[in-house]
Amino acid sequence: MWTSVPKTWANCSSERPFRLRHEDHKGALSELNRAVQLSPDLPDLIYDRAKLHEELENHSEAIADLNRAAELNPRDARIYSLRAKILGELERTVEAQADLD
Repeated sequence: MWTSVPKTWANCSSERPFRLRHEDHKGALSELNRAVQLSPDLPDLIYDRAKLHEELENHSEAIADLNRAAELNPRDARIYSLRAKILGELERTVEAQADLD
């Protein structure tokens, strides 16, 4: 049982964790869920979970995570870019454009 975020997620944005590199999306999502549960105020963890949700086409979960990540780190352009991409795929073009402006 974890008591803190595992080191494998420490550099989520710069290096894909083991489970993602080996296409174990279910296992990676489980690990990210646990990591976010332990450290709910780390925007990089939440962003990485949003990316995984986007890959799995869990759009509403991805947008929810991106909204939370934006609250925690409003200056991170990656958040708005990914959210705009997902919103565009959902044909929510006005919202997507707002993220790009």
